[in-house]
Amino acid sequence: MPHTRQPLCTSGPFGASDSAERPARWLAGFARVEAAPGGTVEAVIELERRAYELWDQTAYEWTLVPGSYEVQAARSLGDVRLTATTEIKE
Repeated sequence: MPHTRQPLCTSGPFGASDSAERPARWLAGFARVEAAPGGTVEAVIELERRAYELWDQTAYEWTLVPGSYEVQAARSLGDVRLTATTEIKE
């Protein structure tokens, strides 16, 4: 069976004052799956806390950035297959 990687990208937090510190979207995780041609598979990708953190140069540590994030499952950045929103709280 052919192998494929299923990337999971995130963007956000929306409306946060420090959003300029992040790219518009970033790779937050991926799963390597096998599927028969035309078949479907389920992939579970757990996002670690680090997916929602930024490096704080002053405190010299990773800090959580709460807010609303969009999570996208895609074959590529131009081929998004599934989108969900999640709220991260402190």
